[in-house]
Amino acid sequence: MMNPPVNLTDQPRTLPTPYPKQQTLAWTPQYKRHSYLYNASNHLSKAFYENEGLVDIGDAFEVKKPQPDEALLMQCRHCIRFSLGHCVKHGGTKPTWKEPLYLQLGDNRRFRLHFNCAECQMDLYAE
Repeated sequence: MMNPPVNLTDQPRTLPTPYPKQQTLAWTPQYKRHSYLYNASNHLSKAFYENEGLVDIGDAFEVKKPQPDEALLMQCRHCIRFSLGHCVKHGGTKPTWKEPLYLQLGDNRRFRLHFNCAECQMDLYAE
């Protein structure tokens, strides 16, 4: 037996509640240290963040490049330590290598890896 159709026009309508303004938009510590991660490359994007309460926003990476050893290029959940069975947070063995680890491309560019185990995150920095 089928249910009778519901007339949606008889139901009271409620508007979605707007999100409260946050004290800070930095959801990871890296965003506090590397404000270029917000990717504010023009006055409109900076105005948006200022309207949301963020102060002291830096230029995007493409506009003003940071110092090479301080350039955080990528944050990812895929972790080389975990893939190799050396994630101490998830029952792996303690790594036998000396850190920091590096990824190296065929043209000899190197990228330093930093493991943020508390957040299950691997950070990749320009070298």
